[in-house]
Amino acid sequence: MKTTFLSLLSGPFEPAVQKFPSNLDYDVPDADERRALLRSHLAGGGTINIRRYASLTHLTPAQAAKELKALAASGFLIPSGTSTHRIYLLAPE
Repeated sequence: MKTTFLSLLSGPFEPAVQKFPSNLDYDVPDADERRALLRSHLAGGGTINIRRYASLTHLTPAQAAKELKALAASGFLIPSGTSTHRIYLLAPE
């Protein structure tokens, strides 16, 4: 019998969801709630980056980046900086 990598694996394996809990385990706010949360976080001239927004909203970093980019395109936020140093400010009303 040919030995393959899969034949060398043995033992009980836990599902990936148990080992790496996904954002589905959290109560992710809807878009309006996230926008209100963002507005309150940025009130008074604060800034936010992708990592912090992902943490606040329980989104993945990719989802957070996409949403912040869309909010900036709509004029709700003002982006500043580039690449990993990008931050967002609340646009004046």
